[in-house]
Amino acid sequence: MDLTGPGTSTGCSTSQAEVSGHALPSIDTDADGKTALTLRQRKKQASKRRRANAPAKHDAETNTDIKNTASLKRRKTPKLPPLPKDDFKIVMRPHSGLPLRNIITPAVATAIIESCNHQFSGEHFLLRIKPGSNIAIFSTPHQEVAMKARGIRLLTINGNAHAVKAYAATGEDALRGVVHGIPQHTPSETLLRNMRVRTQGVELLQARMIGDTQSANLTFSGPVLPKTVYYYGGELLCHPFRATIQVCKICRDKGHRADVCPNPARRICNVCGLENPSEGHPCEPNCASCGEAHLTGDKSCTKRLKQPRQPRAPQTSRSQATRQFRWFSSEGEEEDYRAGRGARSESVSTDKSGSKSAHRAATTTATSTQKQEARSRTAVRKVPAEKPKSQQGSKTDSQNAPAEVSWSGGASSTTKLVTQSEEHQRAISEARQLKASLDSKTREVETLKRQVAMLMAQVKTLKPTTPTPLPKQQPPALATQLTQSAQVLPQRPPTQTQPAPQEATTQGTLMQVEHMFTLQQGQIQQQFQQMQEQLQAQMQQMFAEFRELKRYVDDSIHKLQRPRKRRHNVASDKMSAETMLYTDTDDTAASETQHHG
Repeated sequence: MDLTGPGTSTGCSTSQAEVSGHALPSIDTDADGKTALTLRQRKKQASKRRRANAPAKHDAETNTDIKNTASLKRRKTPKLPPLPKDDFKIVMRPHSGLPLRNIITPAVATAIIESCNHQFSGEHFLLRIKPGSNIAIFSTPHQEVAMKARGIRLLTINGNAHAVKAYAATGEDALRGVVHGIPQHTPSETLLRNMRVRTQGVELLQARMIGDTQSANLTFSGPVLPKTVYYYGGELLCHPFRATIQVCKICRDKGHRADVCPNPARRICNVCGLENPSEGHPCEPNCASCGEAHLTGDKSCTKRLKQPRQPRAPQTSRSQATRQFRWFSSEGEEEDYRAGRGARSESVSTDKSGSKSAHRAATTTATSTQKQEARSRTAVRKVPAEKPKSQQGSKTDSQNAPAEVSWSGGASSTTKLVTQSEEHQRAISEARQLKASLDSKTREVETLKRQVAMLMAQVKTLKPTTPTPLPKQQPPALATQLTQSAQVLPQRPPTQTQPAPQEATTQGTLMQVEHMFTLQQGQIQQQFQQMQEQLQAQMQQMFAEFRELKRYVDDSIHKLQRPRKRRHNVASDKMSAETMLYTDTDDTAASETQHHG
């Protein structure tokens, strides 16, 4: 399970009221949540398939290894049972100054419930604290509860508010790889949009850069890790991701990072490990992982990478000490698990008790099947038809000369039976109808193409016409009416009279004409676009029908070719049978001639 997280967050001064006032982010809005939800859905589908095939599987159980038993006995602290595999896992990583190993688990669980305003209770989740990594794992089968826990930004423990970072873990079913040669600080959206995978059954779920390096961490879903990926079309080698041992740069303890260090006030040299160092002290590199003389996290360190997990030893029902307990999210899941184990044990016991009888029954069935196939392969011998008396020769010639064999009768009879069958006639008629409809559809498509070409040519010929300006010597009727009305009105002082602006009226008329022309041009373009879209839709529909008709015609032709092959096989079988009959007749005639002689 990936517990490293997307990164650290800043801004720890937010209050509890501000956190509760903001809307909780959905688990579908971030990349980690989408990855966890996708893996959960695919895991459910795989479990359903395994549950359906459980009675047909035969799992062989072996005894427990002595070394594993001895190591379990020497173990001081009992190993905790694994959390439910199908649950959502929300990792809560506190910021500096909160050592979770000094806090009991119920106190953290109570703080989580209070931070979510008591919208759920302790029955809806499981909480586990990892003191070495200084993180808390929140496990729940409910998506709503996981969505609320994902939005936690502040926890109040013992009266003190502590800022935390909550994110969704990808889970153990995800495959992780690393690619190199990508520019630094590339956004995850750019990586996902331009990264392609060609391996069958593999899908890229998440991608993000690793710190300030030129390497990217990729998360896949599928059976195998792809060997290569394509970024902007360029091929890149995909290496398996190997997690490194986290070493804090503040306290030099292993298991956590500097942003979640429980002792941020501790002063220690990051190079040599000297506590409370003075300025200018003699400093020699000392690795915190292996103790050798090199910097911590150097590539030459033999203990820089985490060891891969060893597969679990097979469990047996005889030893109670080695039994692995499991937690189930519901009673239905527990019943399904027990039903699956019962089906496997029943199948194993049945195989042990009835192996001999099953072997005998299988042998008898195979023998009878072989006999039936041998009988069906045996050729049926027929007596050749006698010739007419006009064509018969002497008795000696008829005895010595073999009977002429003709294969036209057998072939013609078979052909007649096949051609006269109702299914064959129906297939031929359907093929003819399909061919006729296919030809008509082809003609319609060609007609539509010609119409589209004509419309395109007409559109190209259309050109916007420039409006003709009105002459200034002839003012419009509106200006004349205004002038006449002005003459009828009583005269005013010369300073207040204003003549009608003919030029302004002419410009307004021109603007109206241009506006009307623009509207008409827009309507014409809109109508043309609508006609073009309708024609494209009709052509796509016609092409789809054309493909379906062509596929159906090909299938019909393939079905019609099968009886021809069958007729050829029947004719060859009859030829072999008649050849055998011809040879037997010659041998019989020769033996009778020698006997009479």
